[in-house]
Amino acid sequence: MSENKGKTDQNSVSKEEIDDFAQALLDRKTEMALFKDMPKEEKTQDVSQRKQAERQLSSALDMLRKERGQLPIEEEERRYTFQQSLDDSNFEEEEDFTTYSLGKDDLMNASLKNVHDALDGDVEVENKPIQEESTKEEAVKEPKKKKEKLKKVDPNRKKKIIAIIACVVVVLGLMGAYAYKIYIYDPQNVATEAQLASYDKLVAYADEWDMMSDAEKSEILDLKEDYDSLLDKQKTEINSYFKEQTGQTFNALYKELKALNDEQEDEQNPDYQEIVAYLTNWSSKTDDEKMNVVNLKTKYDGLTSSLQKKIDDLSREQTQKSFGALYTEYQQLQQQQQQEAEAAQQAANNEQIAYYQSLIDQYNASLQEYTAYASTLQQDLEYAQSTGQDTTEIQSQIDTNNQLISQAQSTIAYYQQLINGLQ
Repeated sequence: MSENKGKTDQNSVSKEEIDDFAQALLDRKTEMALFKDMPKEEKTQDVSQRKQAERQLSSALDMLRKERGQLPIEEEERRYTFQQSLDDSNFEEEEDFTTYSLGKDDLMNASLKNVHDALDGDVEVENKPIQEESTKEEAVKEPKKKKEKLKKVDPNRKKKIIAIIACVVVVLGLMGAYAYKIYIYDPQNVATEAQLASYDKLVAYADEWDMMSDAEKSEILDLKEDYDSLLDKQKTEINSYFKEQTGQTFNALYKELKALNDEQEDEQNPDYQEIVAYLTNWSSKTDDEKMNVVNLKTKYDGLTSSLQKKIDDLSREQTQKSFGALYTEYQQLQQQQQQEAEAAQQAANNEQIAYYQSLIDQYNASLQEYTAYASTLQQDLEYAQSTGQDTTEIQSQIDTNNQLISQAQSTIAYYQQLINGLQ
């Protein structure tokens, strides 16, 4: 019973007494740090005894803290020092001591008294299990080494890091603004009153589509200007709305009706009308009239594809062939006829050439006779002149023979020219 009562008395130490003990211990260590160079008063204990008393004191405190589930003073001191060094790398103090954890639970009155006596060197603390001195010194040196490492850090490093972070934030802000302008912001997304009016007009037109006549539907051609004035976003919405109401987008519907309108206008083309009239009642035309299809090919090629298709349809209806096939057929027939005509003409020419050639041969024979006679007359003229005879008659014969020779030569040249023209 006495033992239990003693334990109860020891555990009933008030929090105030613990705080007084912590304050006394802190004051003592502060005094030792401030006046370490001052002459010390003579004490009853020597240095070794005092150190031994301090070690026993620390060991006793550590045992008490361990029973309360707290860290040893050295460990808590190390952690506190390390935390202080992180907060301010340039801050330094010779010794640090934390008493925050002291006073949370009650300590025994006897232990508190022994600690005070040990600080004054009057009594010795009960022998308690203590740590080896070397281990304690290493634990003290560890936070000091970390503090020294922290002291070597460049004091401007923090400013440099802040500057770098600021630059990164500025760059990211600029990039974000640029991306917003490129991908999101577009001043053209703001529609004007005119664009809104055009948008409403197109919506109203699409709503009435099913009840419109063909003539009214063709009025979409007049809405192209309104559609082109819209924003890209509005155009997309209009095409989607037309798809819902008419089954086709505005663009597709416009192209279809535009092609139909153009086709109707193109049917007034004179060349188209001429070909249509030519193909109508094809069976009643003569062969020579049918051959005229070859002369219409150039006009057919000048028509639009839609009109050409209509011409082909009409040609199949009248001749069972497309206009192109009909043209090819009569072109070949025309070429055949031309070849036959050319062959007949060539035969006639050859016959005529042969006739002209026979005449040339006759005149050549006569020319040879005239030439030989001219030689004889020349000899007679020379003999008459040498004998002193009258040469008048002979000269007259010579002149007549020369005329015949000239006529024969002209006739031969004429027929040769005719032959050259027929070849």
